[in-house]
Amino acid sequence: NTVEQTQDEVPHPEVPYTDQFLDEESANNNEFRHKLEEFVDRSRQILKYQSLTEEDAQAKIITPFIHLLGWNVYSDKVRLEYSTPESAGKPDYMLFDASGKPRIPVEAKSPNKNLDEFEHQIERYLKTFTSDVGLLTTGGEYRLYESPSTQDSDVNHLFTLQLSELPANESIVHILREGVVSNTESVSA
Repeated sequence: NTVEQTQDEVPHPEVPYTDQFLDEESANNNEFRHKLEEFVDRSRQILKYQSLTEEDAQAKIITPFIHLLGWNVYSDKVRLEYSTPESAGKPDYMLFDASGKPRIPVEAKSPNKNLDEFEHQIERYLKTFTSDVGLLTTGGEYRLYESPSTQDSDVNHLFTLQLSELPANESIVHILREGVVSNTESVSA
């Protein structure tokens, strides 16, 4: 069979607005990719010409990154220095889903820090808040960790990306977007 014959033989259900949806989704992805590239260019300049403290990195790079991912940093879905009475420590940011469940702890460090020294913090936050994934970042380096399968096991380091690698790895970054997190049972899935 030729491709045309196969196309004619295989039934294609009529799904209204499919083309419109796919066009909108493609436009949204292109817009996100463009904004991500702009963010990377701007952040690279900041890192190149400024000596940043942890607070500077949060204000100039990490908060804009969280906002770029669709999180309204002025809403209850993003809380700074979040803790509960039973928690040990406070992640710099906690990202919540629509139901109010803490989903992603984000720990920020200054760009001159070695993130290896702080893995214990993100591990503690993942276990304490029973979150699926956690992000440890300097604004120049991004490390994503998956929650351990049991309380006794270690967290799973999923990946490390440098700032310049974010656009090329857009699909990985996509899982941290607010719309994806709020609409999924498990971010790590």
